[in-house]
Amino acid sequence: MRFKNILLCRLAYAGYMQNVGIPPVGIAYLSQSLLKEGIEHSICDLGLYPQRCEKERLYKEIKEKNPDVLAISMMTLGYKSHYTLLNNIK
Repeated sequence: MRFKNILLCRLAYAGYMQNVGIPPVGIAYLSQSLLKEGIEHSICDLGLYPQRCEKERLYKEIKEKNPDVLAISMMTLGYKSHYTLLNNIK
């Protein structure tokens, strides 16, 4: 099965200094590979505005985009809250 619509997402990390406005390199590489293969995708970078409510923004993106695949980039920092978020998405 070939996926037609993929949502690449970076989660925010409370209290962690991020490069605001600069997409993470990993997501940028994935995006370029998907472009080369002609696979429709979008990027949801929740780290751009970490002060806003992450859950509602992510739910809104998922509802609007209705992706076949949701790919989430996360680090060990804050993994427990992110696993809870992922279980709620399921």
